[in-house]
This record gives sequence, C-alpha cells and structure tokens, in this order.
Amino acid sequence: MKQFTELTGAELDIAVALALGASKTKTAMDNAIACGVPLRYREPMFAVVNAAGIAVMWRPTVDWYQGGPLLTNLLELGFMIMQPPEMPVAVIKEAWRIEGADVLEAVCRTVVAMAQTKESA
Repeated sequence: MKQFTELTGAELDIAVALALGASKTKTAMDNAIACGVPLRYREPMFAVVNAAGIAVMWRPTVDWYQGGPLLTNLLELGFMIMQPPEMPVAVIKEAWRIEGADVLEAVCRTVVAMAQTKESA
C-alpha cells in the first residue's frame, strides 16, 4: 500500500472513504451508519448515493461539496491551513504537517494519515 503522502486522485478518494470507515462490501445505508456518508463501491471507485438512489462519484479531492466538510472537521480539531508562496499547501497541527498540491488534496491526505495513526496505535 502506498504511503498517504504518495496518494493522489482516485486512489486518495478511495483511501479517504476507507479512512472514514466505509467498506467496499457494505451497502450505501450501512456505510452511512458507519461513516456518516452513504457511500457505495462500484469498481473502480466509491459513489455517494442520495435518498432517491442517484449516485454521484465520491471525489473529495476535487469536489468542495464533499471535501469541504472534511476541512471543517479538521479546523474544529485545531488544524490550520497554510500556503506559503512557492510552497505546497500544508495542513498543520503541532508536529503534524501534511502537504498537498492544493487544499483539498492536503485535507484528504490528513484524513488518511489520521486514520493510519489510529490503526497503528
């Protein structure tokens, strides 16, 4: 498995869903109970399923509607966002510094890093 710092695009989108507690084998309703998002896995990625059963690709790395709440959660936990000139975006808190090409990529990598840290503890 790749390190969270190497993940981008669809791989990072899937890693975020799994980090939130979604499962590739559960129904959208079961994933909604597990992680708060009604996610359904269909090869090659997750989709968000609304009440009418309409699925939209799960792309928190590029979709602010999906990635924005992840950012809000991190800010509530005391994380900060920094983007010094000519540097990648970084999500920072104490010893944590997670970088990404843009805000959503940095946020998504932080979500995955936090889940990996919990798993190894």
